[in-house]
This record gives sequence, C-alpha cells and structure tokens, in this order.
Amino acid sequence: MRSRIAQLECDLVAARELSSKQIAERIKLTEEKSRVMSQLAEATKLTTYLESQLRRSVLHVKSSYRANNGVFTLVPSSKHKGKQTGICTFANFG
Repeated sequence: MRSRIAQLECDLVAARELSSKQIAERIKLTEEKSRVMSQLAEATKLTTYLESQLRRSVLHVKSSYRANNGVFTLVPSSKHKGKQTGICTFANFG
C-alpha cells in the first residue's frame, strides 16, 4: 500500500511540474503572439500610409501628364538642383 501511495505522490508531482511547464510555455507564446500582432498592426499602418502616398503621386502624375498635353517634364529634386533631368512621354493613362 505504501508503495502505491509513493507512486501516486510521484505521479502527482510530475503532473504538477508538467502543468507548470505548459502554463509557462503558453504564457510565453501569448506574449510572442501579442508582440507579432503589434508588429503587424504597425506594418499595416505603414502600408496604408504608403498606399495613400502612392495614390497621390499617381494622381499628380496623371494630372501633370494631362495638363502638359501628353508630355511629362521631370522636375529636378533639390539634390539635382540646376540640372536638367529630361522629358518623358508616357502612353495614355486612361
């Protein structure tokens, strides 16, 4: 009878240790999930912002193209100030 009680006590200790390890692992995974979700939210915000900027740029290019009768003149950036960067002719933007 004593050996059975000792065996049950050992089984109980092992089960508690396993349960504690599983709880710790679950907490770790939950924290990692939270971190990844936060990174995803930031990446989504950045993607939305960049998409908005791209749409504005495309609209600007389209309106410049139409305003210049199908010729789009590249405007020098401040880095290339004073240098002619060229003229591009684009196909119909639709």
